[in-house]
Amino acid sequence: MAAWLVVTVVSQHPDRGFDKLRKADPTGLLIPNWRFFAPEPAVDDTHLLYRFHSPETGEYSQWYSANQAQQRKLVHAFWFPGRREEKAVFDVTAGLLSNVNSGISASETRQLSAFSLLSNYVRRAADRDHPLAESPEFSQVQWLIARFSGYSEVEDVAYDYVSPVLSRSAVETEVM
Repeated sequence: MAAWLVVTVVSQHPDRGFDKLRKADPTGLLIPNWRFFAPEPAVDDTHLLYRFHSPETGEYSQWYSANQAQQRKLVHAFWFPGRREEKAVFDVTAGLLSNVNSGISASETRQLSAFSLLSNYVRRAADRDHPLAESPEFSQVQWLIARFSGYSEVEDVAYDYVSPVLSRSAVETEVM
């Protein structure tokens, strides 16, 4: 039992060189794989911000938050359906940023499904949460992906991507 415990603990090491021990158990039933974290776990919170734009005056509103990370509570260890939305936003922004950082053009970026998903998510948040959404003067919206370290004030906010100004009424259908 002690040997099994040691082999199980050692096989959880992030270095994949320790996976040799797991070859002794081809079914994966005796030596489990309980790596709880990715090789590089996320250490920043991802936020989507948006602002309204008036095409007539060229004026921009201040930035507003489209998504807000919830304060964690003890009950969230057992039941936290809101986490799915946070994870989806994180995954879609990560996908968009990996494409943008690979050097694709702005027109190609607008054709990505991740771009359309985030644009529609922001439009719905703006229409749902903000009184300026009713104003005909502010008929356009622009969104921003920002990262910061949450409670730690050591790091500055990183602004990863700013979208072009988009019409609030149009739904992006350019996805191929």
